[in-house]
Amino acid sequence: MGFDVVDVLARKHGATFRKERFWNALRGRCALGGYDATLLKPLSYVNLTGPVVRKVLEDLGIPEPELMVVVDDFALPLGRIRIRPSGGGGGHNGLTSIVRAVGDGFPRIRIGIGAPEPGEAVDHVLSRFSRDEREVVDKAIGFAAEAVALWASDGLEAAMNRYNSPEGR
Repeated sequence: MGFDVVDVLARKHGATFRKERFWNALRGRCALGGYDATLLKPLSYVNLTGPVVRKVLEDLGIPEPELMVVVDDFALPLGRIRIRPSGGGGGHNGLTSIVRAVGDGFPRIRIGIGAPEPGEAVDHVLSRFSRDEREVVDKAIGFAAEAVALWASDGLEAAMNRYNSPEGR
């Protein structure tokens, strides 16, 4: 899900990706909100994303609050977006890995993929969406990309005010 948002941002803002061998990631660069932005697609397993993110932040000298992480979340209804300024991993292995590696003081966007059946979390996360679900998810991905761009230009509070409310999307 996060890769989809990064791809939308890359298309809209002219970034192309190239492999960064020292980061184990694909990196795209573009301008967002008047700032030079790095779009990152870690190539590690999701639960090992934290060390990749830490290395990138250290190498580029980016402070934790200037990191925005986008993840899927089956604790949220399908298509719902939730933006938070900080916090823990909330049961998401990738987010937990990042929190362990860099701390919990970075903003994040969670995109709801709906709740799995009991005992079916892994299959639910890895399965394809139905056509109707895909329409909802694609819309949420577009909103999440807009939220990242708004965060870059106008700040986190503006993005939260607009996209945390179902009426605002």
